[in-house]
Amino acid sequence: VLTQARWRRLRVLRLRILRLHILRWVLGLRIKRMGIVRWRQRLEAALQERVLQSGNRLAHRAQMLDSLRPQGTLQRGYAIVTGGTGKVLRDANDVSIGDEIDAQLANGRLGLTVKTIETVT
Repeated sequence: VLTQARWRRLRVLRLRILRLHILRWVLGLRIKRMGIVRWRQRLEAALQERVLQSGNRLAHRAQMLDSLRPQGTLQRGYAIVTGGTGKVLRDANDVSIGDEIDAQLANGRLGLTVKTIETVT
């Protein structure tokens, strides 16, 4: 037979057990949350690294494209030579001695007169 004091004691023990179950559940959630936080940190770091790498690749490709632009070619010391019609000259045989030609440089244009012609065979 349970006395009133024993009933109270039993109720207190049941409440303690219930609190322990709740605490265990809360701790489990905290542990899972810590794992999620760690994964989130790892993902953020990986994403930042990916963005940095993509930015570097983009900058490199932009430099490559810039070097292929006609202005990039001129900046490296080359000239774009055109005949009297404005057509780009690629062959010395396309001009004659005395022809007026233009040379476009990185910072300006030269008007030239052909004095000699040498061809490569």
